[in-house]
Amino acid sequence: MSCPNDLFAAAAIALVLQPSASRAEPIGAPGNQWLGMNTGHESNGAAMQAVMKDYKTVGLRAARKGGNVATATPSQALSDQDAVVDTMAAAGVRIHWVINYRGHGINPAGTSHKELASLDLDGPVMATWLENYKQRCVELFVRYSSPGREKILHYIVGNEPNLGDNFTSLEGRPDVAVKLTRAMYEAARQVNPRILVQCPPVSTPEAPYLQEMIKLGVAGYCHIIGIHVYGGQTHPGRLDKPWQWLQAAGVTDKPVAISEAGVSTGWNPAWSDNKRQWQSDWLNNFHVMAKRYGYSFGLLFTHDDDHTADWALLRADGVRVQPSWDEISTLTKPQGLRNPGFETANDIRRQWYPEHNPDTNWPSGFDWQFTANPRGGVHCARINTNARWDTAAHQVVDNLTPGTTYRVTGWIRSDSPKGGRFNICGSQAHNGIQSFASDTITTNTWTQVAVEVTPTNPWIVISLNALKNESASSVYFDDFSVVPAAAPK
Repeated sequence: MSCPNDLFAAAAIALVLQPSASRAEPIGAPGNQWLGMNTGHESNGAAMQAVMKDYKTVGLRAARKGGNVATATPSQALSDQDAVVDTMAAAGVRIHWVINYRGHGINPAGTSHKELASLDLDGPVMATWLENYKQRCVELFVRYSSPGREKILHYIVGNEPNLGDNFTSLEGRPDVAVKLTRAMYEAARQVNPRILVQCPPVSTPEAPYLQEMIKLGVAGYCHIIGIHVYGGQTHPGRLDKPWQWLQAAGVTDKPVAISEAGVSTGWNPAWSDNKRQWQSDWLNNFHVMAKRYGYSFGLLFTHDDDHTADWALLRADGVRVQPSWDEISTLTKPQGLRNPGFETANDIRRQWYPEHNPDTNWPSGFDWQFTANPRGGVHCARINTNARWDTAAHQVVDNLTPGTTYRVTGWIRSDSPKGGRFNICGSQAHNGIQSFASDTITTNTWTQVAVEVTPTNPWIVISLNALKNESASSVYFDDFSVVPAAAPK
């Protein structure tokens, strides 16, 4: 299929990144479409039907898959790809489709991994590569995303370009990654402006490669910034990096999203004697922390033993993987505020989650049914201070309406001179590190504090914070509520 080439007309034209890829409608996945999963090793429609049945059972409504077979390739391969796409679309999942910038005749001679360093960004070889990739995107968009026949509306530019894999690498060349993103973006505008483009997702949230892509203006040619998250990368100081880099570049209109996330049971730390339980607990950590940092969706890796059984989250050798199967079934069901007055035993996986690096054991210093001097009822929460850092616990509150103002109230007292407060985090789709803090309470008298917030994500994360203090002390919390601000207080 031919089309005008209005993007790469002259090899000598410098990289100028000015157009905006903003959209009026929200991009973040609503409700139970937030959590999704890579589909695993299936390669035809029949195998995909079994995967989609599992997704339906556990409540997953988003899936990542990929392929760049087009009309000029063998008919059987195209038929298999069509069957996979049709099966996923019929299942009603939100499809996140990867189009690689290598293979199937896309990248010409002179663009291999070992040749990247000397590739002229404005030379004829690069121009051919860009044109080939753009044309492949156009062909696939016409096939699966034409107006009125939209099976896929979310596309991803390749995979982990910062690494050295021969099939996906753009190592050392974030400028090339930006140009290839622009190629997909121009193809999307040509076929259907409703198509969403996600920039090449880097292998870790703090990869300097992403920072360089942002500096080069990749946000002008995509709708979503993409990353991958594995293991302890959920910890603060890592998951917040993309937001910091976007703000430093003056980008305030882009969501950030996660297209791969997981842990292998082979990473099980020495303190854990149950690999599958640790893996399952990591899923909860990921869900809480990714929403705490406002990520628009999170896709797990992976359904089955696509790489090895150690990575499988739903099936290995055809058998359900537990307890991650049940954990995912729970995480796909959005919930409102739970245990607001600490009158029932706190479920640290489902209710108030003590923040910690998942490579370390569950922390101590949290008493969720403290009986001395509660504000109401017979219990309150007590969180002990730490001399080196703030101690925090989080709860995700889902099922909120973006654009509606909510009033969050709670009661706090403190025998620590540094005090305690609560924060509302993760509420802003284009600023995942923005938080809204209550007053800090430093007295041992119960004091009601409140925060009003207007989320642009369909959730907030309430964070209870005992501020760091050199001596042993505690902060107490009780009787939280979340109501629309216009409701009676």
